[in-house]
Amino acid sequence: AGSAGRVTTGATAVIGGTVTSASGATLPGHKVVLLERGPLRWRPVGHAVSDSAGHVAITTPPIDATSRFRLRTDHRAHSAPWRIVELPTLSASGQRSGPTLVVSATTSGARPGDKVVLLRREGGRLVKLRHARLGAGGAATFSVRARKGATTYVVRLVATRKHGPASATLAVPRSG
Repeated sequence: AGSAGRVTTGATAVIGGTVTSASGATLPGHKVVLLERGPLRWRPVGHAVSDSAGHVAITTPPIDATSRFRLRTDHRAHSAPWRIVELPTLSASGQRSGPTLVVSATTSGARPGDKVVLLRREGGRLVKLRHARLGAGGAATFSVRARKGATTYVVRLVATRKHGPASATLAVPRSG
């Protein structure tokens, strides 16, 4: 079992299990290795010894991209893999300048080139206004026509194979 299926950038999770024999008896004192899937193979990233009840729990290294982990015993038996999705953070701010509203989005945990979408809430639904790609600093900027009334905007970071989605809401007060 894993303590989390989704974690924020740089967080860790705990992967645990019970070492048992083919007949189901618990096996204390066995070495268990935590493996992380790399680009070419599974590689060891932690280890522990099963306790008196056969239980083991191992903390993952900090997660900076969606990752897969599994446990392997000293008898070469493997667990099923766990997928842990990295969830980037996203913040949004807006600056009104005459007839223009500039919305700035900043991320942590996303990659340059990842897609960000600007939406506006209208009558209970979201309307897509623009999309952009993150720059090298993890930011994107949108310029739209400023509305006179109070308006809610949503900025969404689109999920990739490396990370899950993120969103931020920006409430722009009525001009006046």
